[in-house]
Amino acid sequence: MTAVLSAVILGIGGCAVPSASDVPPPRPGSPATATATATATATATAGVYSQIPGDNPVLTQTSAGTYLSWDVPQAGAGQPRTALPRMVLARVDMRTGRIAATNTFSPGSIGVPFFVDGSLWVTDSTAFGELLLRLDPARLIVTGELSVSASRYPDGSHAAYAGGWLWVDGGNQLLRVSPSSVALTAAISLGGAYWSNIGASADGSVLVVSEQGHTGSVQRRNPRTGALLAAHWAAGEQAAVIDGFAGPDVWITEVTGMSAFATELSDATMAPQEVRQPSGPGDLSVRVADGLLWVTEYEAGGPARNYCAEPGTGRGLAPLPITSLSEGWLLAVSGALLYYAEPLAHATTWRIVPVPVPAACR
Repeated sequence: MTAVLSAVILGIGGCAVPSASDVPPPRPGSPATATATATATATATAGVYSQIPGDNPVLTQTSAGTYLSWDVPQAGAGQPRTALPRMVLARVDMRTGRIAATNTFSPGSIGVPFFVDGSLWVTDSTAFGELLLRLDPARLIVTGELSVSASRYPDGSHAAYAGGWLWVDGGNQLLRVSPSSVALTAAISLGGAYWSNIGASADGSVLVVSEQGHTGSVQRRNPRTGALLAAHWAAGEQAAVIDGFAGPDVWITEVTGMSAFATELSDATMAPQEVRQPSGPGDLSVRVADGLLWVTEYEAGGPARNYCAEPGTGRGLAPLPITSLSEGWLLAVSGALLYYAEPLAHATTWRIVPVPVPAACR
């Protein structure tokens, strides 16, 4: 699975809020008009542990529940091979694998959902533009939306919660949104960036933005105002991926050509730390979860590129148990279990496989 990437430039411009003419009118088939469907799964064969009816599954665990998204390819006469897929978002009971509710979106791409202020939030990227959506976390019905941009971003925008605000990257802008009203309260220029990415610490006290344009950087910004506080130059063809926060530091991954490497930065100064840097091909994936660093790479595979590590040093602790799942990828880390996606039927359908976390990784 290819990691979704974005990028960065130094520089901060004035704030500007788009006028009403910049916001596109509601479109037919908008997610705001989609109906959430309670899905009754009468048998175990309907569960996600045995089959997911689509491609590119993404599993996200939040304090409000566990959510799974996947692509449903556009099929039939008149549909070009390059047509954007429709995406499904589902709430899943991970004890049984059964789906409790679903919402199917317009063709495009939705971001990773996160739970804030009593609601579930996702970004939605379509041929009509970018939206930030607020959803009921149980029924997945859309309860509010904000137009982020009239431009189409195939990889989608990203969102994070910091300083009491929702922050959304919109290519060359950083947008601040009220979680109570879903209203845009500020827009900060990122200096002509082509790509951007965003992340926040778990307590919302640290906001990190990466951008890529003529140059690239990873920046710490004020979580209340978006003002630039510190920056570090970053390589890569797109913005650095923000892998997660560990103590006083943040891990990022930069992709340069066909290779990628992860770096630990001080979240106060953005200065690189003297640690082991995981590296590998462009599909290298690094994440911070359950207090550890999790490194995965599926093309080459093997224990050298699939392991857990100390987040403060980058030192590997133990290989991950992927030998029987060489064609799958790590979806989530949760307590004593790793959740892998494993392809079925030539990767047109998938299933989720729970695997015990190695003792050295606990």
